Amino acid sequence: MHVAFADIEGVTGTIAPDWTIEYDGEFTDITDAVVSNMDQNGNASKEDLQRLMMTLYQEGHLEKITLIDDT
Repeated sequence: MHVAFADIEGVTGTIAPDWTIEYDGEFTDITDAVVSNMDQNGNASKEDLQRLMMTLYQEGHLEKITLIDDT
């Protein structure tokens, strides 16, 4: 399971369950700050990723955000 998103500039990114961010858009600092404020005890659960999605979406710089189940 991972989070995939696109910012308002159309740049895409992902956040893996191990909290690794692959994103190089204009809002990198905001995205990094949100992720670093999450409780990162081990890999993210589905609930952690859902909470992360809500927080990122509320920051207002994302056009689309999706939770993808890799199983």
